Amino acid sequence: MIAGEGGSKVGRIYLPSSFTGGPRNMAMKYQDAMAVVNRRGKPSFFVTQTCNPKNLLPHQTASDRPDLVDRVFHEKLAITLRKIKDGSLFGKMVTLLHVIEFQKRGLPHAHIALRVAGGGPMHPDDIDQFVRATIPDEHEAGGRLRRLVIEHMIHGPCGQGYPSYPCTDNEKRECTKGYPKAFLTKPTLMKGDMSTTKDQKDRQHEQVTESTRLTIEMLSLTALLYFCCSSVTVT
Repeated sequence: MIAGEGGSKVGRIYLPSSFTGGPRNMAMKYQDAMAVVNRRGKPSFFVTQTCNPKNLLPHQTASDRPDLVDRVFHEKLAITLRKIKDGSLFGKMVTLLHVIEFQKRGLPHAHIALRVAGGGPMHPDDIDQFVRATIPDEHEAGGRLRRLVIEHMIHGPCGQGYPSYPCTDNEKRECTKGYPKAFLTKPTLMKGDMSTTKDQKDRQHEQVTESTRLTIEMLSLTALLYFCCSSVTVT
């Protein structure tokens, strides 16, 4: 690897691959991940779990107590990983890869790629067992799920009229993430490397609403457990 970087130079420090977070460590982990996919197959699900920094004292922000914010995030992530490994969320696990990243404002989030026995949902009708993208009605989980989805799982506002929002393309005047999504009456496997699902009929009012079209794909159980944005995509 040193040869690939132009050879060794006097006075330059080279961190070994055992140094966590170093360039050789990251390259080694990437190669290991690609080897797992090559041997076992592509992931069945791609999960993103974010951090909710609101559970602090009224006068505190995440930058005031990074110790508490990071500790709670890691505890929630550990629970998620345990539930994935024991098959509680998606079924029998075959492979599991995850990485923790930090957003520009300092909050952590995790990306999880996992493969389950059988390869995961192969037909659109099977997707509803794992993923939904609707605003729940007021009777589900005593109304808690609806409140959590509206608070944590709605994208935006962005696009035309919100030029300062990070995901807004000011030239095209639209969201670079594709929101609001098109209305579909049933789950659909989209073409492309990353397949997504949508089932966005508002079951309470039987009509399409703007908020429903902005709902992020999710697993209801994770929203109830972790009180944060936790998106799930079928790959």
